[in-house]
This record gives sequence, C-alpha cells and structure tokens, in this order.
Amino acid sequence: MKIMKIMCIVMMSLLLLTSCAVAPSAVDLLFDRISDNAKADKKADENIELIVSAISEKDKEKLKSIFSKTALSEMKNFDEQFEILQKFLEGEFVSWEVSSARQTSTDIAYGDKSIKTGTYGYYITNSNEYRIYIVDFPFDTISEENQGVYMIYVTSRDYDGILRWRCVMKPGIYIPEVEGIEGIDSDLIS
Repeated sequence: MKIMKIMCIVMMSLLLLTSCAVAPSAVDLLFDRISDNAKADKKADENIELIVSAISEKDKEKLKSIFSKTALSEMKNFDEQFEILQKFLEGEFVSWEVSSARQTSTDIAYGDKSIKTGTYGYYITNSNEYRIYIVDFPFDTISEENQGVYMIYVTSRDYDGILRWRCVMKPGIYIPEVEGIEGIDSDLIS
C-alpha cells in the first residue's frame, strides 16, 4: 500500500513537471502581454506626435498616412474632413497636453492580439483650446488592416454638449460642434 502511494506521487510529479515544460508558463504569458502593451504604448505615442504635427503643419497627407486601412476604407471623405478640421481649429498651434492616462483594451483570438488605445488631451492654440480624443489600434495581429488610427474626436475645450467619444466609433475625424453649421456637410464629420 505504501509503495502504491509513493508510485502515485512519483507519477503525479512527473506529469506535473512534463506539463510545465511543454506548456507556456503563466509568467511567460504575462511577460508577452506586458511586452505587447509596451510596444502598443510606444506606437500610440509616436502616432500622437505625428497627429499633432500633421494638424499643426496642416499636412493632410501626413495625417492620412497615420489612419488604418480599415478606417480609410470606411470613412466618407478624408479630404473634406481634414478641411473642416482646419476651419474649426482657430489660431496657431502652441502645445499639446495629455490630460489623462491612456485607456487600453486587448482582444485575443486564437493566439493573435488586437490592442486598442484611447488617448485624451488638449490641443492648444494662441486663440483657443481643443479637446482631442484619439482611438488607435497600434498593435493588431488579428487584422493588420486595423493597425493605425481609427478616429480623431475634436471639440473646443468649453464645449457643453455631450462628450460622446466613448459611444461614437466612426472612422475619420469627428467634430460634433460643426453639426448644423451652414455650408458644412455634417455627414462627413459625424
């Protein structure tokens, strides 16, 4: 009886040890996730710098190049959205201030990952301040077409309407304050 107990313990130990050697450990999975999030954060930071410089330099092609292929194929008319954005932003660029911690969510499908980030900050000019929320997929191995910026949501800092950026997931540049303004096709930006 004592020999049976010892043999069971030895067998269970061998099974446990071999399964640990074959399967990735929880620590490895954790480090992979941290590494992917760090890569995503770095890419999101680079995209923010590119967005701010493209807007301040009025460089339509630079801004367009940051958007994902998916966003570009789904948005209505990037060129007109960019023109509306330039009309909306008054004054010369002074600074960009991140106002809150980045929001990050991760989807995993069959070992592939998609990391979505949301960054909220203030675009400050010499005549006004604007809130900008950027939805970005800086890391996506599920569908590489999604990699890049998906939405830029812009309001003036004192906008008293509902801040719907969490509910609105429309590709391109979204400026709720220009809805209803004569001469602007609000379908392009909403």
